[in-house]
Amino acid sequence: MPEIGAKILEARKRKGLSRRAFGELVGISEPKVQAIEIGKQRVDHETLYNISKNAQIDVLWLLSLKSPYLQANDTLPLADIDRLRLAIEAIEEGLDAFDRVASPEIKAGLIVAAYELLEQEGEKATAQIIRLVKSA
Repeated sequence: MPEIGAKILEARKRKGLSRRAFGELVGISEPKVQAIEIGKQRVDHETLYNISKNAQIDVLWLLSLKSPYLQANDTLPLADIDRLRLAIEAIEEGLDAFDRVASPEIKAGLIVAAYELLEQEGEKATAQIIRLVKSA
């Protein structure tokens, strides 16, 4: 099952977790995390459940035969840091695209609003974020 291991590795890195921290989060040892990631150990159903539940990684994405790297239509939930990064990037790019300049206070407010939209709407928030930047 090297595909699952590669996806677990990708998701762990996206979350910014060491193998040790990831193992503690999902209840397995650091060497077992490594063995799973490199395809030397299979993932049993209990570990798969703990990875999905505790690390908030979509089990359907893990079990699919899609690329181990995230595609536009993958369903891996965003971690808080990823959502924040997307919110910042969306606001910065939007301001640049509309040739707008905003004070740090207004930018911060836009980023918070974009973050909340991404949390509530996911990828569907794009149009709302564009309207938000246009109105700034």
